[in-house]
Formats: sequence, C-alpha cells, structure tokens
Amino acid sequence: MQADNTVEKVDHSLTLEEDLKLHIRGWKTQKIGAVLILILMILAALGLFGEGLLSARKIVKEGVSVEYEYFLRYQKEMDIAFRLSDQGDIRVAVPLQYLDRFKVARIVPEPNESVISGDYVIYTFRAEKKGKKLCRFYLQAQKPGSVKGSWKVNQQHFEMSHFIYP
Repeated sequence: MQADNTVEKVDHSLTLEEDLKLHIRGWKTQKIGAVLILILMILAALGLFGEGLLSARKIVKEGVSVEYEYFLRYQKEMDIAFRLSDQGDIRVAVPLQYLDRFKVARIVPEPNESVISGDYVIYTFRAEKKGKKLCRFYLQAQKPGSVKGSWKVNQQHFEMSHFIYP
C-alpha cells in the first residue's frame, strides 16, 4: 500500500494551494529525524561524548592497570588512574608531545619528584609500604582533535589515545 492512498483527499471550494506529496515527504523526513535523534541520545547516554561505556578504557599489564576516557571535551577535566600492586617506588613518564595537548590540573598523591628527561616528564612517587597503590592524574584538554601517547609506568608502556570534541 502506498502512502498516497492513506491520506484522504478532500475537495473543497477554498482557494488554497496544497501540495500533498510535499506534506507526505515532510512527514517521512520528520520520522527519520526523530529516529536519528533517538539514536544520538542513546549513544550519548552510553558515553559517545565522554564518561560512559563507549568511552571507558582499561589496560592491564603485570600488576599495573590504567583507566582513562577515550572521548573528551575541550577544557573539561578528566582523570587517568593508575592502580599498582606490590611495587615499590612508582615512576610515571608522560610524553611531552602528549602534554602539549593537556594541562595538568593536579596529581593525587603529589609526586615526590618531577624531572624532564628526553621527551618525557618523569614523576616519581615514593612508597612508604608495599601493597596496592593508586595514582590519579587530572588533566584538562587544551586542543580539540585526536591525541595519542605512550605513557611509561615503571618501564611498562601504555598506549593511550583520546578524541577531544571542540
């Protein structure tokens, strides 16, 4: 059954310009637009624009796990969390090219030492006792676009990538 047959055509004596085919095309366009908006809302709720299932990333290597968000927004703060188990002092090396795209808002706990060595900024955290440790880097995105960087945690490489929305 065609859509033209479902709309009743009425003969009247008024002088109105009607384009029934244009109205039918508009109704179809509205339905398609409503479905696209619904899909976009669902993807946003799942984390397409940050903080959700689609954005959350986790990397685990030899007693170290890294959690971060893939999708970020310009100048919004995000955190990168490192969880370490049964390791002594912690050395986190962040590439300088990565830090060109981010501003370090704060680091919890505060590092005991930070040094620039080659293409990296190396943060050292002294461990008072053995056991599980948590380090968080709070960063603000300064430039939109794609960002990739290889962080080092106690000489283990962690490839991280982000997409920053304007």
